[in-house]
Amino acid sequence: YRYLARSIPDGSLRLGVQVASFEQDDAGVAVRLASGDQIRGDVLIGADGIHSVIRKQLRGEEPTHFSNILMWRALIPADKLKDVNLEEKGNYWFGPGRTLITYWVRPNNLYSILASVPATEVQRESWTESGDIEDLRRSFSDIEPRARKMMEQIETGFITGMYYRDPIDRWTYGRVTLMGDAAHPMVPFLAQGAAQGIEDAWTIATVLSKVSGKDVPQALQEYEQRRRPRTTRVQSGARAMVKLTH
Repeated sequence: YRYLARSIPDGSLRLGVQVASFEQDDAGVAVRLASGDQIRGDVLIGADGIHSVIRKQLRGEEPTHFSNILMWRALIPADKLKDVNLEEKGNYWFGPGRTLITYWVRPNNLYSILASVPATEVQRESWTESGDIEDLRRSFSDIEPRARKMMEQIETGFITGMYYRDPIDRWTYGRVTLMGDAAHPMVPFLAQGAAQGIEDAWTIATVLSKVSGKDVPQALQEYEQRRRPRTTRVQSGARAMVKLTH
């Protein structure tokens, strides 16, 4: 993040603001912020997630789908796992209706836990509030002993619903386009959500680097034409993994 921030002009990055709406014309795009301020540029890229404000203005209301799966997220300090033999590259457990994926995010420092369970097994889910760890342990009460021992070391965890949208036939309109979860939100069972967003960003940067202001719409169309077939396949593949693992 710091490296990327240093590469843009001072004053270009604004944090803690919310987009309310936008208008575009042949010369550019004007974005109105919730504060009432207005920003104008050559292009608008909506990278604002599954509940994208930009997408809603482009395409109207569209349904999100709940996968009926909840995902636990937790971190365990390494010193609590000294007696658990865990492979450095990651560990995977699959069982009826649930999965457990674990890996080091900081070798010899922090261990990451991702555990999916049926939505019926947990009464509360939130991006910002911790869940009841006893719910997690009950969901995996009959798991392999090594994994159970690891779960005993979890003190807090967050649990969130897994939502997705169906692939769409268009996400570029003039000088406005979408990327990442704003364009192609998917369930995480291929671990491709962030990866596809990075590929989007590289493709956008590549096509825009070759054009001047008046040719932005054509460049954004090229970006979508390059990316949409692949992201559609990945979205469908992630949904297929739900059926395979749950």
